[in-house]
Amino acid sequence: MNSKKILWGLLASMLLVLPACGDDDDEPSGSGDAASQKLSTMTAYGQTLISIQYDSQGRVTRLKALDDMMIKISYSPLTMTIIDEDEVTEWTDINTNSAGFITSAKLTEEDEFGIDTWRISVTYDRNNHITSTNDGEGSTSKFEWDGAYLKSLHIYDEKESYTQTFTYSNVENKARNVSMMWGDFPIYWLTGLFGEVPGYLPSGMYDSYEGDTVNLGYKLNSNGSIAKEQVSVNGSIQMVIDYNYTLSRAGVFETGASSDTFNVFNKKSSRKYRLFHKRKS
Repeated sequence: MNSKKILWGLLASMLLVLPACGDDDDEPSGSGDAASQKLSTMTAYGQTLISIQYDSQGRVTRLKALDDMMIKISYSPLTMTIIDEDEVTEWTDINTNSAGFITSAKLTEEDEFGIDTWRISVTYDRNNHITSTNDGEGSTSKFEWDGAYLKSLHIYDEKESYTQTFTYSNVENKARNVSMMWGDFPIYWLTGLFGEVPGYLPSGMYDSYEGDTVNLGYKLNSNGSIAKEQVSVNGSIQMVIDYNYTLSRAGVFETGASSDTFNVFNKKSSRKYRLFHKRKS
């Protein structure tokens, strides 16, 4: 995922204008008890952006984003492997809190430059919202919460820092959905291993790194889960993401879409999923 080369003309021409969140005469797919639903895929215009597999206990075992990024999770003991193009990061010696969320781990990263190993730590507030990450060498992330609202995410290291700030509607996130448009952390929330997600659906985000403003709108299923998400970047670039669910515990695993379609606002490959990656000199 090296650039922001999206087929904006195609996406804009196919844009769905969504009504305000609420009831609709036509019941979208995904109705039923939200607690028994599992998100299987996020799609846009016939292409799969995210796909998720689960074990018999409903735990995530494999998550695929695009064509070049995959997370594999095993349990007993808990381990995680992140494959990102030519880079593989193994998470071992993982510690969790009483809720099962990761508090520390040993990371072993292998890429074209060799192998590097370090430890990370993760903290949470009393409501199990993630509050910080730290690699022990000056690279940190800070999450600021106001109750169930994630207000901002700050990423710092020796070379760069940036902030993502969020605004909200009053629409409760009843199904505990996670959107990949909510900044740089959602890929980790989707694993179910990094704390409680925002309790309300963000209506917008400002990213100080590139100066991008992302506006978000939702169409909900009757159980409160997201049926469709409308994304607008800087007031002109627009796309719609469909959320697809399965009532079974074993989710569908599908081929990912190209990064050109998915990478809406993360322009720098050096930022890709880097909250836990060691910064190289």
